[in-house]
Amino acid sequence: MSKRHTSWLLAIVLMPACGGSTNTGVGDVVGAGGGAGTDAGPDAPASTGADASGGDDASGPTSDAGREDAPNDARTDAHHGGGGDASALGPVLMGVDANGEAQFDAATGLATQVVRQYLKGGDSIPVSVAAAKLDTYYAAGKSIVYSIKADQSPDSQAVNSANLTALAKDIVAKGYASKTWIALHHEPYPELTGPAFQMMYATYAPAVRGAGVRCGVIYQSYPLYHGEPNYASDYTSGILAQVDFIGIDVYPGSTPGGYGTDVLSVISPFTKYAEQNGKRYQVDEVAVDSTLTGSAQQQAAWLGGLAKLDGNVEVVMYYEGAAGSYANLKIENDPDAVTTWKQVYQTLTTR
Repeated sequence: MSKRHTSWLLAIVLMPACGGSTNTGVGDVVGAGGGAGTDAGPDAPASTGADASGGDDASGPTSDAGREDAPNDARTDAHHGGGGDASALGPVLMGVDANGEAQFDAATGLATQVVRQYLKGGDSIPVSVAAAKLDTYYAAGKSIVYSIKADQSPDSQAVNSANLTALAKDIVAKGYASKTWIALHHEPYPELTGPAFQMMYATYAPAVRGAGVRCGVIYQSYPLYHGEPNYASDYTSGILAQVDFIGIDVYPGSTPGGYGTDVLSVISPFTKYAEQNGKRYQVDEVAVDSTLTGSAQQQAAWLGGLAKLDGNVEVVMYYEGAAGSYANLKIENDPDAVTTWKQVYQTLTTR
């Protein structure tokens, strides 16, 4: 960690542990069920050195075509942390990671409504929609979940905060606040302890939220069943007032049961925590995995469990990955999974 970020890290020695969690590495890989997240992608092992989703080369037009200037751009309960009624079903935005969008859309024949974009770890935080290369997606009418590991920027804390503020203000000025969620340091376990993560989040979230853009967290499900069963509370309890949404990255290898464990059961510690604390939640990465034991029908059935998500969910995204990466996760590997995703899409977007 750069010395530039020690100001907030030094303070954690004075903070009580959140739930007494430990942070020993889990040494996991995608094929074995995911786990510790890297800069981007599906719980990829740090040893691969791969950054599957860090490099988006789409620049696109900088016009305001397709922009949304809806009243929801204002900070309202519905868009800034107000949890919905889990029993009241409403339409859900469906999408995919930005790098896998083209091939995923071709495989499914569906229109992506929301994309997940990742800022590559170690890069400076962009100060505008154009600099972040988000304009193409907005112009096409898409919403965006933007993952930023601000604490891994090469810049100082002050510069990072200023850049986040500038980016959020530009998003609001262009009318895209209601189409945007920013997540800070997705999948923090085991890179950061619970107290360290919350200190980091409390440092940078005000820059995003103060400008009028939703800010939240994204946790991977693997640690719930491999060393950190209280992940949600250990990493969120001290920052709840500043968290507008709780995102979830989930893969079938998260639990020893694999495809035999219902996907809603796998993520329930997060979804229940969100509902109990008045937060909306998202499924920001999900995929079938061809390296795990299970027939095509079992893979499809596991994925199909998403159709029963409750009314508190607002976004669901598949993780396809860039061409040539994570071949085991490609939805086109399993025609049954493609068919099931279409059914989930129809159910969730029209309910």
